[in-house]
Amino acid sequence: MTEMSIVPEEKRILLERLNLKTSTNDIERFFTRWGPLSECIVMFDKNTRRSRGYGFICFVWNHHCEQCLEAQPHSIDGVQIEMRQIKDVSSNPIVKYVNTRKILVSFLNARLAVDEIEEYFSKYGVAHVDCAVDALNEEPLYFAYVTFDEVESCNRCINIGEHCINGYPIFIKKVIRREDLKKAEQMERVRAVCEARIQEELEEEAGRKRRYLDRKLRENYATELALLRPPPPPPPAAPRLRETAVEDPTPTSSWVPLLPNEQFQEDSASHLAGYGPQRQEHTQCSTFTGPHFPTHHIGTKTSQWIPLPHGSTSTPSDVVRRYSASGEPFNSLLFLQDRKFNDRFTLANYCMEKNLCIMLVFEMDFAIIATAPLSLSLELNITEGFAKIVHIWKECCHTANRRLLGVVLVSEQEDSVRDHILAISNVFSKNIEIHKFIPKSPGVFSTCAYEASFCLGNHVVEFLPFVVDGRRHPHVSFPYRLALVEGPDQHWNISLSVSSDATDYIWMQKVAFPRLLTWLTEFEQRNRMVSHRLVDVEDYSQLYCEIKNKWGQQIAATWTERTDPQKFVYEDCAIAAYLIAYWKQKGFVPQRFCDIGCGNGLLVHILQKMKVNGYGIDLRQRKIWTKFVGTDLREKTLIPEKDLLSDSDFLIGNHTDELTPWIPIIAARCRSNFFLLPCCPFDFYNRYQKKCGMDSTSVYSSYLMFIRDICLRLGYCVEEDRLKIPSTKRYCFLCTVPSGGLVANVENVISNMLLHTSSSNFVPREKFERLTVLNQSKIGYVGQTSVNTRRRFSCRGGGRLCSLKEIADILSEEEKAQLRDSDGGLQTFLKNQHQIFKVAKGTVSIRNWAEEGSRIVDGKLRTTDCWFQKYHSSGCPLSAEDCSYKH
Repeated sequence: MTEMSIVPEEKRILLERLNLKTSTNDIERFFTRWGPLSECIVMFDKNTRRSRGYGFICFVWNHHCEQCLEAQPHSIDGVQIEMRQIKDVSSNPIVKYVNTRKILVSFLNARLAVDEIEEYFSKYGVAHVDCAVDALNEEPLYFAYVTFDEVESCNRCINIGEHCINGYPIFIKKVIRREDLKKAEQMERVRAVCEARIQEELEEEAGRKRRYLDRKLRENYATELALLRPPPPPPPAAPRLRETAVEDPTPTSSWVPLLPNEQFQEDSASHLAGYGPQRQEHTQCSTFTGPHFPTHHIGTKTSQWIPLPHGSTSTPSDVVRRYSASGEPFNSLLFLQDRKFNDRFTLANYCMEKNLCIMLVFEMDFAIIATAPLSLSLELNITEGFAKIVHIWKECCHTANRRLLGVVLVSEQEDSVRDHILAISNVFSKNIEIHKFIPKSPGVFSTCAYEASFCLGNHVVEFLPFVVDGRRHPHVSFPYRLALVEGPDQHWNISLSVSSDATDYIWMQKVAFPRLLTWLTEFEQRNRMVSHRLVDVEDYSQLYCEIKNKWGQQIAATWTERTDPQKFVYEDCAIAAYLIAYWKQKGFVPQRFCDIGCGNGLLVHILQKMKVNGYGIDLRQRKIWTKFVGTDLREKTLIPEKDLLSDSDFLIGNHTDELTPWIPIIAARCRSNFFLLPCCPFDFYNRYQKKCGMDSTSVYSSYLMFIRDICLRLGYCVEEDRLKIPSTKRYCFLCTVPSGGLVANVENVISNMLLHTSSSNFVPREKFERLTVLNQSKIGYVGQTSVNTRRRFSCRGGGRLCSLKEIADILSEEEKAQLRDSDGGLQTFLKNQHQIFKVAKGTVSIRNWAEEGSRIVDGKLRTTDCWFQKYHSSGCPLSAEDCSYKH
């Protein structure tokens, strides 16, 4: 036997499927045969004082707990029970960082009075004691909860370690809520990520300094050796850097000797002449136009070099050729060392002041990190195919990189911006393309991040990233290339190369490159629409960040609805930012908007916070409306055939369901513009049915065609866009009244559209849905079935799975028809009962409420009864404080 520790390790065990007649004393007598207990309790209902069928025990010593678990199965009062060891949160290292004012005190076998416990712990601070009492005989149990008024008092008590009251040893530990522990774990993960990021940046900075020192050592070594050798014969003339370049003056040149790791070549006069490496001369081409490209070999060293002036310690990458604003070169050289330019940004600012454009001549080594065979359609030749690949990457890279909100092409009309960017990017070309990246988190990443792309040769494109403000780049932070390489049998491969000093290229290799290949294969099959094509991406980004930081995060943290705040709150924030950016793009702001079917009213609240006047209407008031103080939200049943909204000049239809096809009609009668985001397909009076001959399209696609046709027949100028919101239905219509007005006979057009419908009266949905009443009756029916039926399930996820057919057999035909009419079927009914049922792949089980039921929102009143506590044979596995439903 292993040696026992001085301080016992408590191991708590959950006992399930207890006999309803089993008491706490019965449990204690049974389990003390293995060793002393520090806790023993059977859970009883406070109102009925009936056993809930489960309890807890805790052994003093660890080895007693292990022996008891090994001796399973156990039977008490003729019933075989189930035992499950509960993970002790005190072993979690995060626990020491969680602040609490409550502790659990175990008495062991000592019988201590409440006054004795309160007197002992009062020396650490004001304490309140709550002893556990047996629900049957009202006798005190082995443990109690002590609550201090201050966190510091609780910490002092915990730090003492061992405690004794009247000579009896007691054991204490923190009482931590699951929510507090999860928050602490989340903060610990964030801290670890931040530390790793800082360490990565420090290592990257150290690597840059190391490479800089190595380069300087090589330069100094070459310069000192140059003074020890006699001057060589005059070197041959250097090749022109450009077709319009003027020959440099020929001062006396000094040759740079070979370093020890270089080989001497007698037939290479350029080595003896001391020429520095130069990028091979080529003519900058436009973005993949024309069938021919100059030859350029990737990854191979060139024999063309630039002569260095006598006594200069500058490297070839420091040599700059100066151009005037008109493009004509000066007959001189500009050196970084002579002008005391410490970095590229100082050089760029100097050139901007002098109205100059520059080109830095340099050579970088690239290494291939990914390659794949290229398959193109027969209609495209290899040049067009490669142009298509590069175009897809430039336009769609933000969809693969979650740090980016969008990509903007810097137009050629922005001369000052392009000149400044060209200076920093070290490239001089009229045909260069420059893209600006819009980050999702401008507080973390640079808002002045760019990427220059240009053609190098036969099917080679280079991308040079840079930032103007010196902050972190949100996209790829190192140079890289996309190239086509011809393989055997006239097959082509696409390759991705990165600069030799790049270290964090795993995302490019594992995520970006495979995504690019996927886009290429899917490009022909889908009719792709670019998201947010009707608004300025930068304006939208600024508006969204402002709304999210000012109101969105606070509302999501205090969300009291049953819906997911991560979806509904930030979806409305995105729609509000999009509408404001659209109005700004069009140059008008509505005098008064109306949000039809506003639901929770959050979109109206945000727009009013952004100084846009308007109101929202819905047939049923929501509880959360009381939180939006000052927001105009109206409870009203809208009859679209009769009601007019003439006090509004812009209508908003966001997931309005049965009112969706009516919004263009209401807007046309008021001569208003409108925004429409369709969701569930409805026609004017019933569910939308796809017409014959449209089998190749989905129901949603045909429904969009139906809505588009309504808008066009009314004479609206229809624009379509795709939003960036957390929803599968993102396609929207923005319709404006043209300058010539709508069609002259609007009412006749509306009458013709309504004439071909199967019904003639619009029936709005009920203000109070029958769904709630029906659900409660059905849940009560399921809960009151026989014990054998209910024991198929376990509230802790241990029960067996039942098929939908087995559940359907319980219901009568009349009940099934009632479910279909109000809920859409049995499966929809079960999914709506989120607390109870878990439906997956045609099977049903009781949800593991012990792990999933503790989501509590501060300030939310729990008005719905807990089904497990009310109906389940084992009761609710959570306490009344932890359960998100009312006990």
